[in-house]
Amino acid sequence: MVDYCRRMQPLLGTFVEIGVNSDFPNCELAVDQAFHKIRDVHKNLSFQSKDSELTVLNNSLGRSIKLSRNTVTIIRLGKIMTRFSNCYFNCTVGNYFSDNVSIQFAGDDSDISIDGHQVKLNSNIRIILDGIAKGFAVDLAICSLKKSGATQGWVNAGGDLRVFGNNEWPVFVKGIDGKTRVSLKLRNAAIATSNVSMNEVSERFPSRVIPSFENELEGGTWSVVAKTAWRADCLTKVAANAPFTQRVDIVRRLGGELLWAGG
Repeated sequence: MVDYCRRMQPLLGTFVEIGVNSDFPNCELAVDQAFHKIRDVHKNLSFQSKDSELTVLNNSLGRSIKLSRNTVTIIRLGKIMTRFSNCYFNCTVGNYFSDNVSIQFAGDDSDISIDGHQVKLNSNIRIILDGIAKGFAVDLAICSLKKSGATQGWVNAGGDLRVFGNNEWPVFVKGIDGKTRVSLKLRNAAIATSNVSMNEVSERFPSRVIPSFENELEGGTWSVVAKTAWRADCLTKVAANAPFTQRVDIVRRLGGELLWAGG
């Protein structure tokens, strides 16, 4: 029977839980270091924070901005997935949250230029990376735990879950109605889930999936399994946006497995 060291902290707009096997030296320090990785992402990539690196970039008015390595990495991943998903995932839809109707609503990957640590927005768009950044933070924490000597455990950030080690972890996905819709056993992989409600944002589901085009999203719960949490989270948006007959193949082509979709 494995004993686990587990901690929970409010980060990334949700509660983040980290758990690792406790039979190695300094397991509690390892968890603290993993939380530090998550806090860095929380600080630098928050769309809502006025002081984050992402906000500085979004307010740069076309100037080239020097950003930290992790911030550049996740922006690069967002740019790549925007391109190769044909904008079914689109990280340039940040202006959706603006009251200024004269600004450009969304762009595509060509609106983001990256040169080393310098990033520039080429048009009047804003980047939003909340979901994919949350998954990226989970992945950073997993890497930190492994480097510290942990051999099995998990990081769960409000629907973005990644597990590692020899164990198979039972996972239960609930629909919008609160009922369990799918169960699986996860091993050395990640799963992310996004909910699309046909009603206004509620206290139960305070976040929302933004449509990449002028289309109406299909209501339901979208769960994707992938090797990394950032990719799994990204592909839940692809699943929600892609045409019904194509979404399974598109998600698979981009490195994920769409498990289930429905109310």
